[in-house]
Amino acid sequence: MRTYRAKFLILLLLCFAVQAAADSQSKDVAEVEALLRDYYGALNRGDALAAESRWSKTRRTSEYPRHGGLLEVFPPQSLEEAAAAMAEAIENGLKLDLEIHHLHAEVYGDAAVGTLYSSGTVTYPGGHSTGGTARVSYFLVREPGGWKIVHMHSSPVRIRD
Repeated sequence: MRTYRAKFLILLLLCFAVQAAADSQSKDVAEVEALLRDYYGALNRGDALAAESRWSKTRRTSEYPRHGGLLEVFPPQSLEEAAAAMAEAIENGLKLDLEIHHLHAEVYGDAAVGTLYSSGTVTYPGGHSTGGTARVSYFLVREPGGWKIVHMHSSPVRIRD
């Protein structure tokens, strides 16, 4: 009888462990999705400090920009330096009016992937504007203090005839 009780207790503990892992996974997914929503909110408000605080400042970061072109790699820089560069672009006319759709995140331990569609308009310094919808992917890592973006890839959605 004790053997069955011990096996039942082990099974019960395993069920609790699996549930705890699932709860942790759900929490991580919610945190990544919230970070990406907050990031777009900061971009749309022109809040350089808030937007840049979502990116890692301890690692190299990279992006494939929406307009195409080669991979851009950025060395680690302080939040203040990154925010100052973005603030300068905003002062020179950079304006984003973007909405996100179909946000989805998956977490793999201390790494995560967030995908979404972004639609709206980007006005660049000098007045040139571009609009449309893009597929956007983000790669994030868990750092002390929370999730941070380390890579972004954005490509326009093209409708085939």
